[in-house]
Amino acid sequence: MPKTVHFQARPEPCQRTFNGQPLFYDAEIEAQIAERTGPFLAPDDMGTRLACENLALLLRTCGAIYEQLTALLAPYGLSVAKYNLLILLKAATENRLPMSEIGERMSVTCANITKLVDGLEREGLVRRTNLPGDRRVVLAVLTPEGEALLERIMPSHLANVRRLWAGMEAPDCLQLTHLLIKLRQSVQAFAADNHARQNGDEKAR
Repeated sequence: MPKTVHFQARPEPCQRTFNGQPLFYDAEIEAQIAERTGPFLAPDDMGTRLACENLALLLRTCGAIYEQLTALLAPYGLSVAKYNLLILLKAATENRLPMSEIGERMSVTCANITKLVDGLEREGLVRRTNLPGDRRVVLAVLTPEGEALLERIMPSHLANVRRLWAGMEAPDCLQLTHLLIKLRQSVQAFAADNHARQNGDEKAR
C-alpha cells in the first residue's frame, strides 16, 4: 500500500501587490534574504534581492516535493532516481537505452548510473545487454518485472502528483512552465558565458 504522507503545517502565505495584481510571497524567506543580503546590496537593488528570494523558495519547494515523492515511492522499494530510470526505459524504443545516454538524460555521472542499474538489476527490474554489432555499447533493458511494477505504480503515482499540485489550476501550471523555462534559459546563458570566460582565461595564460 502507498504510504500516507503528512505535510508539515506552515503559515499561510502573505500577499503583496504588483501592478495591481495580488501575489503570494513567503514573509519568512523575505526576512531571511533581507537580513543576509542587506550588508552587500544597494537599497534599490530589488532585482538581486528578488532573485535570491526566488532561489531560496525554489530550493525549499524542490526539497519538499522530493521528500514527498521519496516517501510515496519507498513502499515499492524505489528511490526517485530508480523510478526515473525505469520511466526512461519504459518510454524508449524497445524499452532499452545505452548506459551513456541514460546518464545524459538524467544529468548524472556514469558511476551513479552504474550503481542505479546495479540495484535495479539485482531486483530483477532491469537487465544489461550489449548493442548488437557493437559490444562496446552496454544497454540497460526494462524487464517484464520492471514493466509490471510500473503498471502497478503509475495510477497511484499520477494521482499523488496531482494531489501535490492540488492548489494549482491549469493557467497556474502553464504560467509556472513558462517561468521555469525562462529561468532555465537564463541559467543556460550564464553557464555558456561562464564557460567562455574560463576558456578565455586559460588561453590568456
